[in-house]
Amino acid sequence: MIRSMILRRVGTGLLTLWLISVLVFVAIHLLPGNAAVELLGHDSTPDQLQLLTKQLGLDRSLPYQYWHWISGLVSGNWGTSLVSSLKVSTIVKTHLENTAVLTLFTMLITTPLAIVIGTYSAVHNGRAADSVLSVLTLCLSAIPSFAIGVLVIYLLATNLFHVLPAASVLDPSASIWSQWKLTILPTITVVLATIPYPLRMVRASMIDVLQSDYIMMARLKGLPERK
Repeated sequence: MIRSMILRRVGTGLLTLWLISVLVFVAIHLLPGNAAVELLGHDSTPDQLQLLTKQLGLDRSLPYQYWHWISGLVSGNWGTSLVSSLKVSTIVKTHLENTAVLTLFTMLITTPLAIVIGTYSAVHNGRAADSVLSVLTLCLSAIPSFAIGVLVIYLLATNLFHVLPAASVLDPSASIWSQWKLTILPTITVVLATIPYPLRMVRASMIDVLQSDYIMMARLKGLPERK
């Protein structure tokens, strides 16, 4: 039963990803313009356009282009970037490592903060502290992440407290662990953008537990209630 359900979910997910890839591929080819013209510019000669079009495989049929792309994707041959002339797999690997480290930092900060603040808010349910935390949480969840990033830059990197660089670029030749200071600003931004959701979940779960029957029975038996 469980195995069939897992296989069904995995199959549905793979089918969904395949349909999305087909839709994106078709949508890109329906857009006006030519990739060869965009790369070479409008001053290029017809011979140059024809040569680049052949090199990119744009002179082939759409089914062949899609099959060539999807087969390369599955086999790990993702091609070369036309912008940086680097392998796409290398670019993805570098950015994936940076994203994984940023996610790790965010989880290490968000999880304990959400548990502590959510528990405190639940214990003081209906009081001034809980009301203030609820308003702040709702405000953070309503603000777009890019706006939070701009606000953090304004507060910590420009006018008020210039303690962090407003803009920084990681050195791809060095490990991200040796450049951890450059991740402080994006980590703060992601933490502020994501913490309202686990915080509200912890608060709701704690309130549900505090109002459960066995907690009420424990209080009736003399368990002191926190003030």
